[in-house]
Amino acid sequence: MSTDFINVQAAAKEVQDLIRSAAINRGSFTYRADFQPEITDYLHRDVTLWSRIRKVAATDDVVKEIVRTGLPSTGFANKNALDTAVVDQTGVRNNLSDTGQEVKAILGRKNWGHYERSLYEQQKRPYGDQISIDTADMIHSAAKQLERGLFVGDAATNPLEFNG
Repeated sequence: MSTDFINVQAAAKEVQDLIRSAAINRGSFTYRADFQPEITDYLHRDVTLWSRIRKVAATDDVVKEIVRTGLPSTGFANKNALDTAVVDQTGVRNNLSDTGQEVKAILGRKNWGHYERSLYEQQKRPYGDQISIDTADMIHSAAKQLERGLFVGDAATNPLEFNG
């Protein structure tokens, strides 16, 4: 049995390949998908309503919606002459007065200083992998904040909230 060793440069390149983030271009934005599968797991497990809502990708920083005021009139027509088609006499059915809503994001921050991290490692991590636990708690908290915003958000009073 032979054991092949690699040099330091090859090992460093392998580590860089393993931790490289994935980037996806969507429109004019570059979207970093470093932890997207993990975040999706949190959303499916902790925020059951959010995963059931149909999502549409935003086309701009401010999203506007055409308010439909009713269905247009329809009817049958002579396929040869088309002269008996129903003509809509009610006027405009699409309300374009929506001022729009800015696309929002949820964020959070947890700082572990270099000294704290170094001291924690020297003490042989007495509380387990606390950094991973804190990260999981932050993602869970953001997911719950997203779900609460779906129920109690009011973008009219606070522009940073979601529409409830």
